[in-house]
Amino acid sequence: MKVLVTGGAGYIGSILVRKLLETGHDVVVVDRLAFGDESLRELEGRPGYRLVTGDIRDRDLVDASLRDREAVVHLAAIVGEAACAADPTLAIETNFEATRHLAEASAAAGIARFVFASTCSVYGTGLADRLSEESELAPTELYAESRVNAELALARITGARFRPTVLRFGTVYGYSPRTRFDLVVNLLTARALRPDMTVVARAETESGADRLRQAGASRVVSPYAIGGHRMAQAILRPSVLDFVDLATHHRSLELQIEEIPVGRAGSRLLGESELRENLDVMVIAIRKAQGELRFNPAPTEPLAQGDRLLVAGEVQSLKALEKKLG
Repeated sequence: MKVLVTGGAGYIGSILVRKLLETGHDVVVVDRLAFGDESLRELEGRPGYRLVTGDIRDRDLVDASLRDREAVVHLAAIVGEAACAADPTLAIETNFEATRHLAEASAAAGIARFVFASTCSVYGTGLADRLSEESELAPTELYAESRVNAELALARITGARFRPTVLRFGTVYGYSPRTRFDLVVNLLTARALRPDMTVVARAETESGADRLRQAGASRVVSPYAIGGHRMAQAILRPSVLDFVDLATHHRSLELQIEEIPVGRAGSRLLGESELRENLDVMVIAIRKAQGELRFNPAPTEPLAQGDRLLVAGEVQSLKALEKKLG
Protein backbone atom coordinates (compact mmCIF):
# COMPACT_ATOMS: atom_id res chain seq x y z
CA MET A 1 0.00 0.00 0.00
CA LYS A 2 1.15 3.55 -0.73
CA VAL A 3 0.98 5.53 2.53
CA LEU A 4 1.45 9.20 3.40
CA VAL A 5 2.67 9.80 6.97
CA THR A 6 2.63 13.36 8.31
CA GLY A 7 4.88 14.03 11.28
CA GLY A 8 6.89 10.93 10.42
CA ALA A 9 10.08 12.21 12.07
CA GLY A 10 8.45 12.43 15.51
CA TYR A 11 8.29 10.16 18.53
CA ILE A 12 5.60 7.85 17.14
CA GLY A 13 6.10 8.54 13.45
CA SER A 14 9.75 7.50 13.31
CA ILE A 15 8.77 4.04 14.56
CA LEU A 16 5.67 3.76 12.38
CA VAL A 17 7.58 4.62 9.20
CA ARG A 18 10.06 1.82 9.86
CA LYS A 19 7.26 -0.66 10.56
CA LEU A 20 5.50 0.24 7.33
CA LEU A 21 8.69 -0.15 5.30
CA GLU A 22 9.50 -3.47 6.95
CA THR A 23 6.11 -4.83 5.91
CA GLY A 24 6.55 -3.79 2.29
CA HIS A 25 4.59 -0.54 2.10
CA ASP A 26 5.63 2.49 0.06
CA VAL A 27 5.95 5.51 2.38
CA VAL A 28 6.05 9.25 1.80
CA VAL A 29 6.79 11.32 4.92
CA VAL A 30 5.88 15.00 5.24
CA ASP A 31 7.58 16.69 8.19
CA ARG A 32 8.93 20.18 8.80
CA LEU A 33 11.82 18.64 10.80
CA ALA A 34 11.49 21.08 13.70
CA PHE A 35 13.80 18.78 15.70
CA GLY A 36 16.08 17.82 12.83
CA ASP A 37 16.18 14.74 10.60
CA GLU A 38 18.26 12.44 12.80
CA SER A 39 15.33 10.12 13.55
CA LEU A 40 14.92 9.33 9.83
CA ARG A 41 18.42 9.89 8.46
CA GLU A 42 19.33 6.21 8.20
CA LEU A 43 16.33 5.59 5.92
CA GLU A 44 17.63 7.90 3.19
CA GLY A 45 17.95 6.00 -0.08
CA ARG A 46 15.89 3.05 1.11
CA PRO A 47 13.54 1.67 -1.59
CA GLY A 48 9.94 2.73 -1.06
CA TYR A 49 10.81 5.69 1.17
CA ARG A 50 10.69 9.41 0.39
CA LEU A 51 10.94 12.40 2.72
CA VAL A 52 9.24 15.68 1.86
CA THR A 53 10.48 18.48 4.09
CA GLY A 54 7.69 20.98 4.59
CA ASP A 55 4.84 22.25 6.72
CA ILE A 56 1.39 20.65 6.52
CA ARG A 57 -0.07 24.16 6.48
CA ASP A 58 1.32 24.43 2.94
CA ARG A 59 -1.73 23.30 0.98
CA ASP A 60 0.06 22.96 -2.35
CA LEU A 61 2.70 20.75 -0.75
CA VAL A 62 0.02 18.59 0.91
CA ASP A 63 -1.95 18.20 -2.30
CA ALA A 64 1.17 17.17 -4.21
CA SER A 65 2.16 14.67 -1.50
CA LEU A 66 -1.24 12.96 -1.73
CA ARG A 67 -0.82 12.02 -5.39
CA ASP A 68 -0.94 8.23 -5.91
CA ARG A 69 -1.35 7.61 -2.15
CA GLU A 70 -3.84 4.99 -0.92
CA ALA A 71 -3.82 5.76 2.82
CA VAL A 72 -2.92 8.61 5.17
CA VAL A 73 -1.62 8.51 8.75
CA HIS A 74 -1.84 12.02 10.17
CA LEU A 75 0.49 12.50 13.15
CA ALA A 76 1.79 16.04 12.59
CA ALA A 77 0.65 18.46 15.30
CA ILE A 78 1.67 21.06 17.83
CA VAL A 79 1.50 18.80 20.88
CA GLY A 80 0.82 19.75 24.48
CA GLU A 81 -0.73 22.62 26.40
CA ALA A 82 2.47 24.67 26.75
CA ALA A 83 3.44 24.45 23.06
CA CYS A 84 -0.06 25.48 21.94
CA ALA A 85 -0.28 28.31 24.46
CA ALA A 86 3.09 29.66 23.32
CA ASP A 87 1.72 30.24 19.79
CA PRO A 88 -2.07 29.80 19.63
CA THR A 89 -2.28 30.86 15.99
CA LEU A 90 0.25 28.25 14.92
CA ALA A 91 -1.56 25.63 17.01
CA ILE A 92 -4.97 26.32 15.44
CA GLU A 93 -3.57 26.51 11.92
CA THR A 94 -1.66 23.23 12.34
CA ASN A 95 -3.92 21.14 14.54
CA PHE A 96 -7.29 22.17 13.12
CA GLU A 97 -7.12 24.01 9.80
CA ALA A 98 -4.33 21.90 8.25
CA THR A 99 -6.01 18.70 9.46
CA ARG A 100 -9.31 19.75 7.90
CA HIS A 101 -7.64 20.51 4.57
CA LEU A 102 -5.68 17.25 4.58
CA ALA A 103 -8.90 15.31 5.20
CA GLU A 104 -10.84 17.16 2.52
CA ALA A 105 -8.01 16.74 0.01
CA SER A 106 -7.74 13.03 0.86
CA ALA A 107 -11.47 12.54 0.32
CA ALA A 108 -11.31 14.44 -2.99
CA ALA A 109 -8.43 12.22 -4.09
CA GLY A 110 -10.42 9.09 -3.30
CA ILE A 111 -8.30 8.10 -0.31
CA ALA A 112 -10.70 6.37 2.06
CA ARG A 113 -8.24 5.12 4.68
CA PHE A 114 -7.30 7.99 7.00
CA VAL A 115 -5.85 7.48 10.50
CA PHE A 116 -5.88 10.54 12.74
CA ALA A 117 -3.80 10.84 15.92
CA SER A 118 -5.94 12.59 18.50
CA THR A 119 -5.49 12.59 22.29
CA CYS A 120 -7.17 11.44 25.48
CA SER A 121 -6.93 15.10 26.56
CA VAL A 122 -10.25 15.60 24.74
CA TYR A 123 -11.88 14.12 27.88
CA GLY A 124 -10.49 16.88 30.08
CA THR A 125 -9.53 15.76 33.57
CA GLY A 126 -11.06 12.34 32.90
CA LEU A 127 -12.11 11.67 36.49
CA ALA A 128 -14.52 8.89 35.57
CA ASP A 129 -13.50 5.33 36.44
CA ARG A 130 -13.65 4.35 32.79
CA LEU A 131 -13.68 6.33 29.57
CA SER A 132 -14.87 5.16 26.18
CA GLU A 133 -15.59 6.55 22.72
CA GLU A 134 -19.03 7.53 24.02
CA SER A 135 -17.72 9.47 27.05
CA GLU A 136 -18.39 13.20 27.15
CA LEU A 137 -15.74 15.42 25.59
CA ALA A 138 -14.61 18.17 27.95
CA PRO A 139 -11.41 19.83 26.69
CA THR A 140 -9.91 22.27 29.15
CA GLU A 141 -7.15 23.90 27.06
CA LEU A 142 -6.27 24.84 23.49
CA TYR A 143 -4.43 21.63 22.58
CA ALA A 144 -7.43 19.45 23.43
CA GLU A 145 -9.87 21.91 21.85
CA SER A 146 -7.95 21.83 18.58
CA ARG A 147 -8.09 18.03 18.57
CA VAL A 148 -11.85 18.00 19.26
CA ASN A 149 -12.47 20.48 16.45
CA ALA A 150 -10.35 18.40 14.09
CA GLU A 151 -12.32 15.25 15.01
CA LEU A 152 -15.58 17.06 14.29
CA ALA A 153 -14.23 18.24 10.93
CA LEU A 154 -13.42 14.63 10.00
CA ALA A 155 -16.87 13.48 11.08
CA ARG A 156 -18.56 16.05 8.82
CA ILE A 157 -16.92 14.68 5.67
CA THR A 158 -17.09 10.99 6.56
CA GLY A 159 -18.83 8.90 3.91
CA ALA A 160 -18.35 6.08 1.44
CA ARG A 161 -15.25 7.74 -0.05
CA PHE A 162 -13.72 8.74 3.28
CA ARG A 163 -13.70 6.51 6.37
CA PRO A 164 -11.36 7.98 9.02
CA THR A 165 -10.16 6.20 12.15
CA VAL A 166 -9.51 8.44 15.17
CA LEU A 167 -7.04 7.23 17.81
CA ARG A 168 -7.27 9.04 21.15
CA PHE A 169 -3.82 8.26 22.50
CA GLY A 170 -3.08 8.01 26.18
CA THR A 171 0.44 8.80 27.37
CA VAL A 172 2.78 6.84 25.15
CA TYR A 173 6.14 5.51 26.31
CA GLY A 174 9.14 3.50 25.21
CA TYR A 175 12.20 3.84 23.03
CA SER A 176 12.04 5.70 19.73
CA PRO A 177 14.58 7.14 17.30
CA ARG A 178 13.33 10.43 18.79
CA THR A 179 12.68 9.46 22.39
CA ARG A 180 10.88 11.97 24.60
CA PHE A 181 12.03 12.30 28.21
CA ASP A 182 9.23 14.62 29.28
CA LEU A 183 7.05 11.49 29.63
CA VAL A 184 6.95 9.98 33.11
CA VAL A 185 7.47 6.31 32.19
CA ASN A 186 10.47 7.16 29.99
CA LEU A 187 11.92 9.30 32.75
CA LEU A 188 11.53 6.50 35.32
CA THR A 189 13.24 4.05 33.00
CA ALA A 190 16.12 6.41 32.21
CA ARG A 191 16.69 7.08 35.90
CA ALA A 192 16.68 3.35 36.70
CA LEU A 193 19.25 2.63 34.00
CA ARG A 194 21.46 5.63 34.77
CA PRO A 195 21.03 6.81 38.39
CA ASP A 196 23.85 9.35 37.92
CA MET A 197 22.26 10.95 34.86
CA THR A 198 21.08 14.56 35.04
CA VAL A 199 17.52 14.75 33.73
CA VAL A 200 15.94 18.12 32.97
CA ALA A 201 12.21 17.87 32.22
CA ARG A 202 9.53 20.34 31.21
CA ALA A 203 6.19 20.58 33.01
CA GLU A 204 3.09 22.51 32.02
CA THR A 205 1.42 22.43 35.46
CA GLU A 206 2.57 22.21 39.08
CA SER A 207 0.98 18.78 39.45
CA GLY A 208 2.89 17.65 36.37
CA ALA A 209 6.10 19.03 37.85
CA ASP A 210 5.49 17.08 41.07
CA ARG A 211 5.02 13.85 39.11
CA LEU A 212 8.22 14.40 37.15
CA ARG A 213 10.19 15.08 40.34
CA GLN A 214 8.78 11.92 41.90
CA ALA A 215 9.77 10.05 38.74
CA GLY A 216 13.36 11.18 39.17
CA ALA A 217 13.83 14.43 37.26
CA SER A 218 16.89 16.32 38.51
CA ARG A 219 15.26 19.61 37.61
CA VAL A 220 11.83 20.53 36.27
CA VAL A 221 11.40 23.63 34.10
CA SER A 222 8.05 25.38 33.81
CA PRO A 223 7.85 27.85 30.90
CA TYR A 224 4.92 29.63 32.55
CA ALA A 225 6.75 30.02 35.88
CA ILE A 226 9.92 31.27 34.18
CA GLY A 227 7.96 33.79 32.13
CA GLY A 228 6.03 35.04 35.14
CA HIS A 229 9.18 35.38 37.23
CA ARG A 230 10.97 37.36 34.51
CA MET A 231 7.99 39.68 34.12
CA ALA A 232 7.98 40.34 37.87
CA GLN A 233 11.74 40.97 37.89
CA ALA A 234 11.43 43.35 34.93
CA ILE A 235 8.96 45.44 36.96
CA LEU A 236 10.51 45.21 40.43
CA ARG A 237 14.27 44.81 39.76
CA PRO A 238 14.98 45.84 36.17
CA SER A 239 18.67 46.62 36.77
CA VAL A 240 19.27 43.25 38.39
CA LEU A 241 17.56 41.48 35.50
CA ASP A 242 19.61 43.45 32.96
CA PHE A 243 22.85 42.57 34.75
CA VAL A 244 22.07 38.86 34.94
CA ASP A 245 21.06 38.79 31.27
CA LEU A 246 24.27 40.51 30.23
CA ALA A 247 26.46 38.28 32.36
CA THR A 248 24.88 35.01 31.31
CA HIS A 249 23.80 35.54 27.68
CA HIS A 250 26.37 37.84 26.08
CA ARG A 251 29.51 35.77 25.63
CA SER A 252 31.46 38.69 24.18
CA LEU A 253 31.48 40.56 27.52
CA GLU A 254 34.50 40.33 29.80
CA LEU A 255 32.35 39.70 32.90
CA GLN A 256 30.71 36.28 33.10
CA ILE A 257 28.89 34.16 35.67
CA GLU A 258 29.82 30.50 35.48
CA GLU A 259 29.33 27.23 37.37
CA ILE A 260 32.70 25.49 37.84
CA PRO A 261 33.13 21.96 39.23
CA VAL A 262 35.62 21.24 42.00
CA GLY A 263 37.96 18.35 41.19
CA ARG A 264 40.45 16.54 43.34
CA ALA A 265 42.96 19.40 43.07
CA GLY A 266 40.48 21.85 44.54
CA SER A 267 39.72 20.03 47.80
CA ARG A 268 40.65 22.53 50.54
CA LEU A 269 39.15 25.43 52.50
CA LEU A 270 37.69 28.18 50.34
CA GLY A 271 39.99 30.79 51.95
CA GLU A 272 43.05 28.67 51.28
CA SER A 273 42.28 28.73 47.56
CA GLU A 274 42.90 32.52 47.51
CA LEU A 275 40.57 32.84 44.54
CA ARG A 276 39.80 36.51 45.02
CA GLU A 277 43.39 37.52 45.70
CA ASN A 278 45.04 35.55 42.89
CA LEU A 279 42.33 35.33 40.25
CA ASP A 280 40.08 38.29 41.06
CA VAL A 281 36.86 36.28 40.97
CA MET A 282 33.89 36.47 43.32
CA VAL A 283 32.36 33.30 44.72
CA ILE A 284 28.60 33.83 44.83
CA ALA A 285 27.62 30.40 46.12
CA ILE A 286 28.69 26.77 46.46
CA ARG A 287 26.47 23.87 45.48
CA LYS A 288 27.61 20.94 47.60
CA ALA A 289 27.83 17.52 46.03
CA GLN A 290 24.75 16.50 48.06
CA GLY A 291 22.71 19.29 46.40
CA GLU A 292 22.70 21.95 49.17
CA LEU A 293 23.25 25.51 47.90
CA ARG A 294 25.26 27.81 50.22
CA PHE A 295 25.22 31.50 49.34
CA ASN A 296 28.03 33.93 50.22
CA PRO A 297 30.25 31.20 51.68
CA ALA A 298 32.78 32.03 54.40
CA PRO A 299 36.56 31.54 53.91
CA THR A 300 36.34 28.58 56.30
CA GLU A 301 33.89 26.75 54.00
CA PRO A 302 35.47 23.44 52.94
CA LEU A 303 35.60 22.59 49.23
CA ALA A 304 35.31 18.95 48.26
CA GLN A 305 35.47 17.04 45.02
CA GLY A 306 32.02 17.09 43.42
CA ASP A 307 31.11 20.56 44.73
CA ARG A 308 30.34 23.31 42.18
CA LEU A 309 31.25 26.98 42.54
CA LEU A 310 28.98 29.72 41.23
CA VAL A 311 31.47 32.49 40.46
CA ALA A 312 31.63 35.85 38.68
CA GLY A 313 34.69 37.24 36.98
CA GLU A 314 36.47 37.93 33.72
CA VAL A 315 36.58 35.18 31.14
CA GLN A 316 40.32 34.52 31.42
CA SER A 317 40.12 34.41 35.24
CA LEU A 318 37.28 31.88 35.09
CA LYS A 319 39.27 29.67 32.72
CA ALA A 320 42.25 29.81 35.09
CA LEU A 321 39.97 28.96 38.02
CA GLU A 322 38.57 25.93 36.21
CA LYS A 323 42.11 24.70 35.57
CA LYS A 324 43.10 25.34 39.19
CA LEU A 325 40.16 23.39 40.63
CA GLY A 326 40.33 20.52 38.15
